[in-house]
Amino acid sequence: MRIHHPFFPLLTRGAVVCAALAAPLPALAQVTCNTATSHTCSVATTATTPSTLIPHVPAGHKTTTVHDRYAAGRALIEKLSNGQSKILHAFPAAMGLDGFAVEVGGSGRDVLMYTSQNGKYFLVGGIFNAAGHNLSKQYAQKYLPAASMAPAVSKPADLLQSMRHTTWFTVGNPAAKKHVWIVMDPNCIFCHKTWEAMLPYINKGDILLHVTLVGFLKHSSPTKAATILMNKNPAQALLQNEKAFNDETEEGATVPSKLIPKTIQAEVSANSGWMSKNGLGGTPFVIWKGVHGKVHAQAGEPPDMQAFVESVGVAK
Repeated sequence: MRIHHPFFPLLTRGAVVCAALAAPLPALAQVTCNTATSHTCSVATTATTPSTLIPHVPAGHKTTTVHDRYAAGRALIEKLSNGQSKILHAFPAAMGLDGFAVEVGGSGRDVLMYTSQNGKYFLVGGIFNAAGHNLSKQYAQKYLPAASMAPAVSKPADLLQSMRHTTWFTVGNPAAKKHVWIVMDPNCIFCHKTWEAMLPYINKGDILLHVTLVGFLKHSSPTKAATILMNKNPAQALLQNEKAFNDETEEGATVPSKLIPKTIQAEVSANSGWMSKNGLGGTPFVIWKGVHGKVHAQAGEPPDMQAFVESVGVAK
Protein backbone atom coordinates (compact mmCIF):
# COMPACT_ATOMS: atom_id res chain seq x y z
CA MET A 1 0.00 0.00 0.00
CA ARG A 2 1.49 3.35 -0.99
CA ILE A 3 0.18 6.59 0.40
CA HIS A 4 2.05 9.83 0.96
CA HIS A 5 2.50 11.36 4.33
CA PRO A 6 1.32 14.00 6.78
CA PHE A 7 3.90 14.84 9.48
CA PHE A 8 3.66 14.39 13.24
CA PRO A 9 6.64 15.09 15.58
CA LEU A 10 8.08 12.44 17.90
CA LEU A 11 11.17 12.15 20.06
CA THR A 12 11.37 8.82 21.84
CA ARG A 13 13.70 6.69 23.90
CA GLY A 14 16.49 4.70 22.30
CA ALA A 15 17.86 1.19 22.61
CA VAL A 16 20.25 -0.17 20.02
CA VAL A 17 19.87 1.86 16.85
CA CYS A 18 21.62 2.88 13.68
CA ALA A 19 21.55 6.65 14.13
CA ALA A 20 20.98 9.01 11.27
CA LEU A 21 23.02 11.60 9.49
CA ALA A 22 23.53 15.18 10.45
CA ALA A 23 24.41 17.02 7.25
CA PRO A 24 25.95 16.61 3.79
CA LEU A 25 29.68 16.52 4.50
CA PRO A 26 31.04 15.02 1.26
CA ALA A 27 34.39 13.84 2.59
CA LEU A 28 32.91 11.43 5.13
CA ALA A 29 32.31 7.71 4.71
CA GLN A 30 32.89 6.05 8.09
CA VAL A 31 30.31 4.25 10.22
CA THR A 32 30.99 4.20 13.95
CA CYS A 33 28.93 2.00 16.30
CA ASN A 34 28.71 2.30 20.06
CA THR A 35 26.44 -0.18 21.83
CA ALA A 36 28.02 0.06 25.27
CA THR A 37 27.06 3.54 26.45
CA SER A 38 25.23 5.59 23.85
CA HIS A 39 23.66 2.62 22.01
CA THR A 40 23.95 4.35 18.65
CA CYS A 41 25.52 3.91 15.26
CA SER A 42 26.70 7.30 14.03
CA VAL A 43 27.03 7.52 10.29
CA ALA A 44 29.09 9.66 7.96
CA THR A 45 27.03 11.37 5.31
CA THR A 46 27.08 11.39 1.54
CA ALA A 47 25.89 13.90 -1.00
CA THR A 48 22.81 11.76 -1.65
CA THR A 49 21.55 11.77 1.93
CA PRO A 50 17.81 12.49 1.63
CA SER A 51 17.12 13.79 5.12
CA THR A 52 18.42 14.51 8.61
CA LEU A 53 17.39 12.61 11.67
CA ILE A 54 19.00 14.35 14.64
CA PRO A 55 18.02 17.63 16.28
CA HIS A 56 18.37 20.51 13.83
CA VAL A 57 16.85 23.94 13.35
CA PRO A 58 16.82 26.53 10.58
CA ALA A 59 20.12 28.37 10.33
CA GLY A 60 20.36 31.98 11.36
CA HIS A 61 22.65 32.29 14.37
CA LYS A 62 25.84 34.31 14.32
CA THR A 63 29.17 32.56 14.67
CA THR A 64 30.61 32.81 18.19
CA THR A 65 34.17 32.60 19.42
CA VAL A 66 35.18 29.00 20.17
CA HIS A 67 37.57 28.34 23.03
CA ASP A 68 40.97 26.90 22.15
CA ARG A 69 40.08 23.78 24.12
CA TYR A 70 37.87 22.81 21.13
CA ALA A 71 40.37 23.75 18.43
CA ALA A 72 41.12 20.19 17.30
CA GLY A 73 37.47 19.30 16.79
CA ARG A 74 36.72 22.60 15.12
CA ALA A 75 39.58 22.04 12.66
CA LEU A 76 38.32 18.54 11.84
CA ILE A 77 34.77 19.73 11.13
CA GLU A 78 36.03 22.58 8.97
CA LYS A 79 38.25 20.14 7.05
CA LEU A 80 35.57 17.52 6.49
CA SER A 81 33.03 20.10 5.37
CA ASN A 82 35.50 21.71 2.99
CA GLY A 83 35.16 24.95 4.90
CA GLN A 84 31.38 25.09 4.37
CA SER A 85 30.41 24.82 8.06
CA LYS A 86 30.47 27.46 10.78
CA ILE A 87 30.85 26.59 14.46
CA LEU A 88 28.17 28.37 16.49
CA HIS A 89 28.82 26.83 19.91
CA ALA A 90 31.16 24.25 21.42
CA PHE A 91 30.37 22.29 24.57
CA PRO A 92 31.43 19.20 26.56
CA ALA A 93 29.32 16.19 25.60
CA ALA A 94 28.85 12.64 26.89
CA MET A 95 31.66 10.04 26.78
CA GLY A 96 34.28 12.80 26.87
CA LEU A 97 33.31 14.00 23.42
CA ASP A 98 33.39 17.61 22.30
CA GLY A 99 30.03 18.79 21.01
CA PHE A 100 29.48 21.44 18.36
CA ALA A 101 26.44 23.37 17.18
CA VAL A 102 27.19 23.85 13.50
CA GLU A 103 25.64 25.89 10.73
CA VAL A 104 26.01 23.84 7.56
CA GLY A 105 26.56 25.98 4.51
CA GLY A 106 23.81 25.69 1.93
CA SER A 107 21.63 23.35 3.99
CA GLY A 108 19.56 26.03 5.68
CA ARG A 109 19.84 24.38 9.10
CA ASP A 110 21.96 24.11 12.22
CA VAL A 111 22.97 20.66 13.47
CA LEU A 112 24.85 18.96 16.29
CA MET A 113 28.16 17.22 15.65
CA TYR A 114 30.66 15.53 17.95
CA THR A 115 34.43 14.90 17.86
CA SER A 116 37.01 13.28 20.09
CA GLN A 117 39.04 15.80 22.03
CA ASN A 118 42.13 15.06 19.95
CA GLY A 119 40.26 15.78 16.73
CA LYS A 120 40.86 12.32 15.26
CA TYR A 121 37.29 11.00 15.34
CA PHE A 122 34.03 12.52 14.11
CA LEU A 123 30.50 11.46 15.01
CA VAL A 124 27.05 12.57 13.96
CA GLY A 125 23.71 11.25 15.13
CA GLY A 126 21.57 11.09 18.22
CA ILE A 127 23.33 10.17 21.47
CA PHE A 128 21.29 8.15 23.95
CA ASN A 129 22.45 7.15 27.43
CA ALA A 130 21.89 3.74 29.03
CA ALA A 131 18.54 4.90 30.41
CA GLY A 132 17.35 5.69 26.89
CA HIS A 133 17.41 9.48 27.33
CA ASN A 134 18.07 11.45 24.16
CA LEU A 135 21.06 13.60 25.15
CA SER A 136 21.22 15.19 21.71
CA LYS A 137 17.74 16.59 22.26
CA GLN A 138 18.93 18.14 25.52
CA TYR A 139 21.99 19.63 23.80
CA ALA A 140 19.77 20.98 21.03
CA GLN A 141 17.50 22.71 23.53
CA LYS A 142 20.52 24.43 25.07
CA TYR A 143 22.77 25.15 22.12
CA LEU A 144 20.29 25.37 19.24
CA PRO A 145 17.83 27.87 20.75
CA ALA A 146 15.25 27.59 17.96
CA ALA A 147 14.85 23.89 18.82
CA SER A 148 12.75 24.95 21.79
CA MET A 149 10.13 26.12 19.28
CA ALA A 150 9.71 22.63 17.81
CA PRO A 151 6.20 21.12 17.91
CA ALA A 152 5.13 19.14 20.95
CA VAL A 153 6.06 15.47 21.18
CA SER A 154 3.47 13.12 19.68
CA LYS A 155 2.03 10.14 21.47
CA PRO A 156 2.85 6.71 19.99
CA ALA A 157 -0.78 6.42 18.87
CA ASP A 158 -0.41 9.61 16.83
CA LEU A 159 2.80 8.30 15.32
CA LEU A 160 1.12 5.04 14.33
CA GLN A 161 -1.65 6.95 12.62
CA SER A 162 0.85 9.02 10.61
CA MET A 163 2.96 5.95 9.84
CA ARG A 164 -0.01 4.46 8.02
CA HIS A 165 0.43 7.23 5.45
CA THR A 166 4.00 6.37 4.55
CA THR A 167 4.92 3.98 1.73
CA TRP A 168 4.85 0.50 3.24
CA PHE A 169 4.27 -3.18 2.53
CA THR A 170 3.51 -6.20 4.65
CA VAL A 171 5.40 -9.40 5.38
CA GLY A 172 3.51 -12.43 6.67
CA ASN A 173 0.00 -13.81 6.79
CA PRO A 174 -2.62 -11.08 6.21
CA ALA A 175 -4.89 -13.04 8.57
CA ALA A 176 -2.46 -12.64 11.49
CA LYS A 177 -4.21 -11.13 14.50
CA LYS A 178 -1.19 -9.11 15.66
CA HIS A 179 0.31 -6.31 13.61
CA VAL A 180 3.73 -4.72 14.13
CA TRP A 181 5.10 -1.69 12.26
CA ILE A 182 8.81 -1.19 11.69
CA VAL A 183 11.05 1.41 10.06
CA MET A 184 14.10 -0.21 8.45
CA ASP A 185 17.19 0.71 6.43
CA PRO A 186 18.37 -2.14 4.12
CA ASN A 187 21.92 -1.80 5.51
CA CYS A 188 21.01 -1.53 9.21
CA ILE A 189 22.46 -4.42 11.20
CA PHE A 190 20.15 -3.80 14.16
CA CYS A 191 17.18 -3.90 11.79
CA HIS A 192 18.57 -7.20 10.56
CA LYS A 193 18.85 -8.58 14.09
CA THR A 194 15.31 -7.45 14.85
CA TRP A 195 14.09 -9.03 11.62
CA GLU A 196 15.75 -12.35 12.44
CA ALA A 197 14.23 -12.37 15.93
CA MET A 198 10.73 -11.63 14.57
CA LEU A 199 10.87 -13.99 11.59
CA PRO A 200 9.81 -17.17 13.46
CA TYR A 201 6.65 -15.38 14.67
CA ILE A 202 5.99 -14.09 11.17
CA ASN A 203 6.46 -17.54 9.65
CA LYS A 204 4.08 -19.07 12.20
CA GLY A 205 1.42 -16.55 11.24
CA ASP A 206 1.43 -14.86 14.65
CA ILE A 207 2.59 -11.44 13.42
CA LEU A 208 1.96 -9.42 10.26
CA LEU A 209 4.87 -7.01 9.83
CA HIS A 210 4.27 -3.63 8.18
CA VAL A 211 7.58 -2.34 6.76
CA THR A 212 8.44 1.29 6.03
CA LEU A 213 11.78 1.42 4.23
CA VAL A 214 14.11 4.42 4.52
CA GLY A 215 17.55 4.99 3.04
CA PHE A 216 20.10 7.00 5.01
CA LEU A 217 22.69 4.74 6.55
CA LYS A 218 25.07 4.20 3.65
CA HIS A 219 25.53 5.50 0.13
CA SER A 220 23.75 2.43 -1.23
CA SER A 221 20.84 2.59 1.22
CA PRO A 222 18.43 4.79 -0.81
CA THR A 223 18.85 2.76 -4.00
CA LYS A 224 18.60 -0.55 -2.14
CA ALA A 225 15.39 0.61 -0.47
CA ALA A 226 14.02 1.73 -3.84
CA THR A 227 15.05 -1.55 -5.49
CA ILE A 228 13.11 -3.49 -2.87
CA LEU A 229 10.05 -1.25 -3.17
CA MET A 230 9.93 -1.47 -6.96
CA ASN A 231 9.93 -5.28 -6.85
CA LYS A 232 6.60 -6.90 -7.71
CA ASN A 233 6.93 -8.73 -4.40
CA PRO A 234 8.74 -6.36 -2.00
CA ALA A 235 8.23 -8.74 0.91
CA GLN A 236 10.19 -11.45 -0.92
CA ALA A 237 12.83 -8.91 -1.95
CA LEU A 238 13.30 -7.84 1.67
CA LEU A 239 13.48 -11.49 2.72
CA GLN A 240 16.37 -12.03 0.29
CA ASN A 241 18.08 -8.84 1.50
CA GLU A 242 18.01 -10.11 5.07
CA LYS A 243 18.67 -13.78 4.31
CA ALA A 244 22.07 -12.97 2.79
CA PHE A 245 22.83 -9.94 4.98
CA ASN A 246 26.59 -9.52 5.52
CA ASP A 247 27.06 -8.99 9.25
CA GLU A 248 30.76 -8.27 8.90
CA THR A 249 30.36 -5.37 6.48
CA GLU A 250 26.84 -4.50 7.67
CA GLU A 251 25.45 -4.63 4.15
CA GLY A 252 22.08 -5.88 2.96
CA ALA A 253 22.24 -8.34 0.06
CA THR A 254 20.10 -6.31 -2.35
CA VAL A 255 21.91 -5.33 -5.55
CA PRO A 256 20.83 -1.74 -6.32
CA SER A 257 18.98 -1.35 -9.60
CA LYS A 258 20.43 1.10 -12.12
CA LEU A 259 16.97 2.01 -13.39
CA ILE A 260 14.71 3.24 -10.62
CA PRO A 261 11.52 5.15 -11.49
CA LYS A 262 11.32 8.66 -10.11
CA THR A 263 8.09 7.77 -8.36
CA ILE A 264 9.86 5.07 -6.35
CA GLN A 265 12.76 7.41 -5.57
CA ALA A 266 10.23 9.93 -4.31
CA GLU A 267 8.61 7.31 -2.08
CA VAL A 268 11.90 6.44 -0.40
CA SER A 269 12.73 10.11 0.00
CA ALA A 270 9.28 10.78 1.47
CA ASN A 271 9.69 7.92 3.94
CA SER A 272 13.06 9.26 5.05
CA GLY A 273 11.58 12.74 5.26
CA TRP A 274 8.73 11.43 7.41
CA MET A 275 11.29 9.84 9.73
CA SER A 276 13.19 13.13 9.98
CA LYS A 277 10.10 15.24 10.55
CA ASN A 278 9.04 12.95 13.36
CA GLY A 279 12.43 13.16 15.05
CA LEU A 280 13.19 9.45 14.90
CA GLY A 281 16.84 9.10 15.85
CA GLY A 282 17.65 5.97 13.88
CA THR A 283 16.63 2.48 12.84
CA PRO A 284 15.01 0.17 13.61
CA PHE A 285 11.94 1.88 15.02
CA VAL A 286 9.13 -0.45 16.07
CA ILE A 287 5.54 0.38 16.98
CA TRP A 288 2.70 -1.91 18.00
CA LYS A 289 -0.59 -2.12 19.89
CA GLY A 290 -0.30 -3.98 23.17
CA VAL A 291 -2.60 -6.59 24.67
CA HIS A 292 -4.69 -3.91 26.40
CA GLY A 293 -4.98 -1.74 23.30
CA LYS A 294 -2.29 0.79 24.21
CA VAL A 295 0.11 1.75 21.42
CA HIS A 296 3.80 1.28 22.26
CA ALA A 297 6.96 2.45 20.48
CA GLN A 298 10.51 1.10 20.65
CA ALA A 299 13.51 2.94 19.25
CA GLY A 300 16.11 0.34 18.41
CA GLU A 301 16.38 -3.41 18.58
CA PRO A 302 14.09 -4.74 21.33
CA PRO A 303 16.48 -5.89 24.08
CA ASP A 304 14.22 -8.80 25.12
CA MET A 305 12.37 -10.33 22.16
CA GLN A 306 10.34 -12.70 24.30
CA ALA A 307 9.07 -9.82 26.43
CA PHE A 308 8.39 -7.87 23.25
CA VAL A 309 6.24 -10.54 21.60
CA GLU A 310 4.37 -11.08 24.84
CA SER A 311 3.69 -7.33 24.90
CA VAL A 312 2.37 -7.62 21.35
CA GLY A 313 0.05 -10.36 22.56
CA VAL A 314 1.63 -13.42 21.00
CA ALA A 315 1.22 -16.50 23.20
CA LYS A 316 4.33 -18.33 24.36
